[in-house]
Amino acid sequence: MIKKIVKFENLILALIYALTLWLFVAIRYDFYFALNDDVLMKDLLAGIYTGTPEASNIQMLYPLGFVISLFYRIIPALPWYGLFLVSCQFFSLFFIAFHSLKFCQNRIKKILLLIAQLIIIVITMLQHLVYVQYTITSAMLATAAVFYFITSKANEDVKVFIKVNIPALILIVIAFWLRSWMLWLLLPLICVAGIFKWSLETPIFTKQNLQKYFSLFGVLLALLLVSQAIDFLAHSGTEWRQFNRFFSNRTKLYDFQTIPEYEENIDFYNSINFTYGEVNLLKNYNFGLSDKINEVSLGEIAAYANQKRNETQSFGERFMKQFRAYCHVTAKGGHGYYPYNMLVLLGYAALLGWAFFSNQLGRIVTILFMLGIVRSGLWLSILMGERYPERIIHSLFFFEMMFLLAMFMMEIKKDVEFGDKKKKLLPLIVAVVAVIIVSSDAQLMFINLDNAFFYTGFENEPWRKMQEYAKDNPENFYFVDVYSSVNYVEKIVVNTATRPANYDIMGGWAVNSPLHRKKLDRMIAPGVSMFDALLKHDNVYFINSIWRDTAWLPAYFAERGYEISLEKVDGIVDGIFDNLEVYKLR
Repeated sequence: MIKKIVKFENLILALIYALTLWLFVAIRYDFYFALNDDVLMKDLLAGIYTGTPEASNIQMLYPLGFVISLFYRIIPALPWYGLFLVSCQFFSLFFIAFHSLKFCQNRIKKILLLIAQLIIIVITMLQHLVYVQYTITSAMLATAAVFYFITSKANEDVKVFIKVNIPALILIVIAFWLRSWMLWLLLPLICVAGIFKWSLETPIFTKQNLQKYFSLFGVLLALLLVSQAIDFLAHSGTEWRQFNRFFSNRTKLYDFQTIPEYEENIDFYNSINFTYGEVNLLKNYNFGLSDKINEVSLGEIAAYANQKRNETQSFGERFMKQFRAYCHVTAKGGHGYYPYNMLVLLGYAALLGWAFFSNQLGRIVTILFMLGIVRSGLWLSILMGERYPERIIHSLFFFEMMFLLAMFMMEIKKDVEFGDKKKKLLPLIVAVVAVIIVSSDAQLMFINLDNAFFYTGFENEPWRKMQEYAKDNPENFYFVDVYSSVNYVEKIVVNTATRPANYDIMGGWAVNSPLHRKKLDRMIAPGVSMFDALLKHDNVYFINSIWRDTAWLPAYFAERGYEISLEKVDGIVDGIFDNLEVYKLR
């Protein structure tokens, strides 16, 4: 019995580590979707949005959407999408821990290594384990895959080499299905990981090594391209192609540009037949009201906005500005960057320190230089876009941290036979410094997370009451102002076997999609637009926060030739006072 326990010691310890972390999050906090993006993805997959579980949920690739929606069809009450995200996150952490333990020779060192990893993960990634988001989850899967690939045994035979790395290929493909954009972003770093692994071969430049690494990369690239092709074929219909153009141009405008002011650019807006009301709809995200806001007009506005930005600031000026910003956040950090940046810098310093103790200085410096060039290019491309949410920057930091850890462990393993006492001390020093860095920020992190968790209940209450209100009035349909609905998050573990939601926001990334069209056809009337539904259907209402102005809505209808007034017919109480108001257009 004892021999069996010893045989599976690494597996048991890694499971205890992951389970301890999971229990801590579950008991102290609970699991929430970080953004209403994930809530909408869940609603699409579960059938809450259209009434039917949808494999095409817009944000993820079709193969994964098909599988998850199938589970919802079989057992609709279980929160499959949320369970999938949480399972992927904790499996990634377990997988990294399990494959790091093989570098420790005794149980005490293994336990200390897991404690150090636990502290670092809690301080850097706890917020993303509580507030779960699909972009972060995709990056964690890709990180686990690369950690496994770097630390796996080298094999001479090409077929055996590919076979050994099947787990890494599977994790990367799942990450790609979940968030293809994140995987494409990480692919250059994954390539550097391949070069590092290749550099450990002795000798390096052989025909067999060339076949091994290019074959593995070829298999990976083929899997990604086949996945992309399946998704393309699944959405090859005219409506989906039109919507995908709309989605792409909407992303370019909202995520990477600033909507030009109407008064200052009236000639341009006149040239595309846009009124002040349409520009206002773009600004308050309620663009579903206008059929003129389509894939063509959004593309023209995004191109014009980019042209205006280039006129005010040249590419060179923007580049130097963002290069200085990049140097600052790398060296000094700041909100959202610390302690990630310090842990990454520590990883580079540890590898350079190890290189000076070994006879591998040239090889290690070359790999670190390549990694530095690639990571700098990725960071600068993100900063140049002037959009860098934490889910993106933390994903990059986490990947790089674990990449450097895997490199460090492999270098130690390669040189361990030299027996230098200084070498034996370096890993301990690195671990102690890493724990000190993250521990110095621990109290602030917990305070911020606890405050966010405390206010989550208050922010969610109006939206939860709105859902109950809509459910209590199934004969009606409600369109919700976008900015009145953006601050809520939703618990992951809830019963999803509910009837189709008889409400929708007036903007967002699902509007104008075939799924949005399907929802309106089924719940209001075939072929009806959002504009006509509000104007001509007695059972369709408008919901707005009491803190939000409503003057924009009658003004837009007036531009279209309809004089309307908003009659308040009800208020949605969040327990203290009306937080949301229900209006009928008269």
